[in-house]
Amino acid sequence: MTLKEFMEFQEDIAIGEEYSFTYQKEEYWISQNPGAYYLTRVRGSYTQEFETSELRVR
Repeated sequence: MTLKEFMEFQEDIAIGEEYSFTYQKEEYWISQNPGAYYLTRVRGSYTQEFETSELRVR
């Protein structure tokens, strides 16, 4: 994924687009509700919550 593609992906998430993808044979969802963003692993419904869709690099 190029930087431009990633920035577009991040913008789509910020406006409420949902995405389903597979990573290492596991299915995941990225979604949004007012005030929070979620990354959910389908198996076991394990969910992480984030305040923003922006990537923070340290």
